[in-house]
Amino acid sequence: TVYRHHKKAIKRGIGKRAPDYVRMYLNILENHLSKFSKSIDKSTSNEGRVLIPRSLTFLNEKGVFYCSIYHNLGFEVCVSPESNEEISNLGKESSHSEFCYPLILAHGHSVYLKQKMKKHDKLLLVDAIGSEYKKYKFCPYVASAGHVIMGNLNLKKEEVLIPVIYFNDKHYPIHKSLYNDLQRVFGDRFSLSDVLNAVKK
Repeated sequence: TVYRHHKKAIKRGIGKRAPDYVRMYLNILENHLSKFSKSIDKSTSNEGRVLIPRSLTFLNEKGVFYCSIYHNLGFEVCVSPESNEEISNLGKESSHSEFCYPLILAHGHSVYLKQKMKKHDKLLLVDAIGSEYKKYKFCPYVASAGHVIMGNLNLKKEEVLIPVIYFNDKHYPIHKSLYNDLQRVFGDRFSLSDVLNAVKK
């Protein structure tokens, strides 16, 4: 019978539950993030923090990169929690119906952080264009996500860090894009060499 074959398969090791590779990856990511950031719900700082939505290009090594840069510049970096039903609902309430689900989640994470912003905090909303290689370009929604979210959430320009980043593109060095954005918000607080050193660390 099917049942008998199933029992034999289990004894032979066939049909064992596969490892949860997604959870393994997220644990590895969290381990690296913890070196440069903390959960927004565990932060008690009243100094200006950089708040980063856990969405879109954040969900790979770029998330660690974003956190390390602003940490190395002296900010306390706080990250939103993993996506959940609350964040999903916040995204649906604050975004347009034609958006893809990842962009809806990006709105939800940003709303979640906006609700917890203090006076001097800045919300990081990256416009990630991609790289000079065509196959690594992001879709238009992701490439403009920072400005789209800022507009939909009625955030003021001084409340956000919104660098336009090209990865692996010699024509648009990352440190210059970050520096220009920091200068827009903080004036002369950071030098170009400060930002370059933060990127290289």
